[in-house]
Amino acid sequence: MLPGVPVWSVPVYDGRTLLHVVVPGNVGGRDTLVDVLDALSVHGASNSLPHPR
Repeated sequence: MLPGVPVWSVPVYDGRTLLHVVVPGNVGGRDTLVDVLDALSVHGASNSLPHPR
């Protein structure tokens, strides 16, 4: 993913697998969360999140 941003693949009771991503507050910069969403292929992440000031 990104340095300092862990990702776990977690099986849930109904057979699906969910990704659990932790973005600590002391990791990365202004665009780290958007970069994580883009890396996970969350469609429109770059366009739908407000940009921090």
